Amino acid sequence: MAGDYLEPSQLSASLTLIGSQNFDWQAQGSAARPVGVLGQFAANVGGLSGVSLFAEFVRDGEAGGGIRRGNAVLVHDDVDRAVRFSLGDTPVANAGFQTSPIIGGLSVARSYADLQPFRNIRPGGQFRFQIDRPTLVDIRVNGASIRQMRLEPGQYDIGDFPFLTGQNEVEIYAFDDFNQRLVTRFSQFFSANLLRPGLSEFAFSIGLPQERDRRGTIQYGDGQPLASGFFRRGLSESLTLGINAQANRFGWLTGVEGGWASPIGSFIANVALSSNQDAGRGAQALLAYDLNVLNLGAIRNLRANAEVRLISSDFRLVGPAGLGRIANIYSREARAALSALLPGGVFVGLNGAYLVRRDRRADEFRVGATASAVMGRMNITAALETSRVSGLGRDTRFVITLLRTLTDRSTVRATFDTQQNAAQLQYTRFEAPEVGEYGLDVQLERTDRRWSGSGGARFNANRFQAAGRHDIIRTTGQAGTTLQRSTYTVATQLAFDGRRVAIGRPVGPSFAIIGGHPSLEDRTIKVGQGFGRRKAQAQSGLFGPALAPVGALYSPQILNIDVDDLPLGYDPGKVRYDLFPGAATGYSITVGSASSRIVIGRLLDAGGAPIGLQVGRLTSLDARDAKAEPVTFFTDRAGRFTIEGVRPGRYEAVLGTGNAYRIQIEVDADGIGLVDLGAVVANRGGAK
Repeated sequence: MAGDYLEPSQLSASLTLIGSQNFDWQAQGSAARPVGVLGQFAANVGGLSGVSLFAEFVRDGEAGGGIRRGNAVLVHDDVDRAVRFSLGDTPVANAGFQTSPIIGGLSVARSYADLQPFRNIRPGGQFRFQIDRPTLVDIRVNGASIRQMRLEPGQYDIGDFPFLTGQNEVEIYAFDDFNQRLVTRFSQFFSANLLRPGLSEFAFSIGLPQERDRRGTIQYGDGQPLASGFFRRGLSESLTLGINAQANRFGWLTGVEGGWASPIGSFIANVALSSNQDAGRGAQALLAYDLNVLNLGAIRNLRANAEVRLISSDFRLVGPAGLGRIANIYSREARAALSALLPGGVFVGLNGAYLVRRDRRADEFRVGATASAVMGRMNITAALETSRVSGLGRDTRFVITLLRTLTDRSTVRATFDTQQNAAQLQYTRFEAPEVGEYGLDVQLERTDRRWSGSGGARFNANRFQAAGRHDIIRTTGQAGTTLQRSTYTVATQLAFDGRRVAIGRPVGPSFAIIGGHPSLEDRTIKVGQGFGRRKAQAQSGLFGPALAPVGALYSPQILNIDVDDLPLGYDPGKVRYDLFPGAATGYSITVGSASSRIVIGRLLDAGGAPIGLQVGRLTSLDARDAKAEPVTFFTDRAGRFTIEGVRPGRYEAVLGTGNAYRIQIEVDADGIGLVDLGAVVANRGGAK
């Protein structure tokens, strides 16, 4: 990469270990479940232009205690061309109506969002996300938390959550049994995915679809390969076209897509044909419209979305055997939404959906309205939705949420949902990614059928991360039962930068190891990524150098370094580093050096008069530094001089030319920082 960035190590590796244990509380006492361990290994050879390995292993105490492997993949990123090559367990990049399973195979994909995130290409949204292990998720729509639920491993589509219908911006926060916080953001409506003229995106994958049994053991699709690919290109500032195809032995799917940015909004069209050995041939078409107006007088951020989808009865996605026997329930779908920011900071939104069924059941519809406003530190959100869903009947629900900001890191939230008369109260304190920071959350909920409470705490130490949680559920009625579970989690990371090993709080597969030169005598080195931090993100100490995060991948980052109790006059060298981290890259930084002394003094001639306004050159007399470049310094009118970057040893300084002044200096290895020579008498000895 161009720029004055620190080069990553040519060899680096890290291992993150996360241990977790559950306790189930019963009337007769607690039952401790076996300890589970998640290991995440990453290694890199060759730096940014090299190859990275990612691999996981799991010891699931709930599934017999055996150790099984997770995903393992080799990755090479060509950053300049924004192309990623993957070999192993890799998700299939999808377009149009393609599925996106994880395959064991080969994938080549150009992704500007991953490898050139700073580049403006107007990227589109996502519709699917993957859960690899049992996970508690918090679903938020337009910033308001509307539902919490537990999901089992698998791939999910937004269509799996009917209560999200018609809304715009969806965020899913996931907390799994290892207490990892995952974030997925997407827009429900089809996104334009337009590209600048001349830019192209593509992905080509071939391999065996990954399947996991109930114990989480990985298998590969009974040996049936899947091939998938797409290509799209920006033809002009307003037009992007693409093609896609996907196939296995059970069938194929091929499609075309197009996006047009017109003066009145963006239009997106997708048409696909499918063939399946059970269902025969079918088709699906989608036409979507998206309009964003940032400023419309008193109305701001106006957004309008609409889409119409037509699905033939024989259309099938590419997937495992038996998929062709699953009939399409709907023949037509229509969705629309309108939202805007009104004067006074009031956000309003309207949405609706109408689905036409193939069977004799009544067609389904949903209509909703949302309004939210910020008043000081209070955010109020209200939503009203009425729907008719086959098998569930007609339902009208009203949800109101009050969110109060207490500090810059803590909030309290109250929610009432007329569905089951659910009332929820939650306090949250978010921890910063810094040493000594902690987070808390407490939640109480009451419905017609049960009440529940949960609380958790998280702590960021320098060398580890710890968390604990307790959940309790009490069902109401004559046969009421109480379920309680406690969980603790401890996580740490070992890292290697090619010459040193460090231990620290988990910071991810890309990292920096920062240690001090022996001349600093084990003084604490504090490290922070970016600016404006109140505390260090990592620091050196009894257990060795600091293990620090390096920020978002493939984007310019800054690492700042500070040394406690720095000796007077000690030159630590560079204390700000510009980084451009890649996948699994490790950086090695040493603060200070042997050449950290600053030599000062006052130069006098034989008569005691100052030797002022002279240029001097300091040369080492030690054999080990015979080839070192001389250090240039100056004297002021009073003969005072300062020489920086001097290491222990013997030196000769020559000032002037011809019958030059000459002095000899010896810097003791025991002293550090400032070396004050006091008054130094120089003798004339001619040019060296």
